[in-house]
Amino acid sequence: MANTDLFSVQADDYAKFRPTYPDALFNYLAGLCRERKVVWDCATGSGQAALTLTKYFDQVIGTDISQALLDKAEKHDKITYKLVPAEKTGLGDHSVDLVTVAQALHWFEYDTFFPEVKRVLKPGGIFAAWGYTHLHTDAPVQQLTDHIHNELLKDYWAPQIGILNRQYADIPFPFEPVHPPRFEISQAMTFEQLIGYMVSWSATQKYIKEKGQDELQRLFAEVRTAWGDLTQLKPVRWEVFMRVGKA
Repeated sequence: MANTDLFSVQADDYAKFRPTYPDALFNYLAGLCRERKVVWDCATGSGQAALTLTKYFDQVIGTDISQALLDKAEKHDKITYKLVPAEKTGLGDHSVDLVTVAQALHWFEYDTFFPEVKRVLKPGGIFAAWGYTHLHTDAPVQQLTDHIHNELLKDYWAPQIGILNRQYADIPFPFEPVHPPRFEISQAMTFEQLIGYMVSWSATQKYIKEKGQDELQRLFAEVRTAWGDLTQLKPVRWEVFMRVGKA
């Protein structure tokens, strides 16, 4: 990762409100591996993926450049968290069965990151990176979240978000391609959880720093009105896209 830390300031919201990935995704990846001894979860953040990986692997190594996020990560006997850059992990040569990158590959410097992946992966080991699209929910709420995401914040998204929006289709990929099935994240969320999720966006934090909170608070109030009964949970889903390959 090119020393890009855009999430420490909202580490609490990131840990609480970012969506969790379906078990079926991890079950699929584990099934591709010859062995299930060690997995490196790169840019682990607050450990959302790392925690689920403990169900399938003997040892999980979660790395990140944000100590604030790592401090929020849930501890587990199988997980070792390390504050190191993605390109210089200190892991042993050919010591890892699977490398995962959840919602973070767009931040990396590929010419230094991928050689590190190839160095640590065992022969025939698996590399998997995935991300998810903008959320889908009930139409009245959807319209407002689309406006915030696509209009209010359009000049505040980092350039790398374009790589994410193109679903990693145009990045270099020096692995033998594996074609995964489609996965979807689906959660029932409260109004507060949805707002917390949007506050965790890097663009939201940049907007607040430069413009303040007045317009955001006005739009969040409109989302609250569109939500209706605040005791009601609403279904929210995200489409998952993946790049998977074999070393």
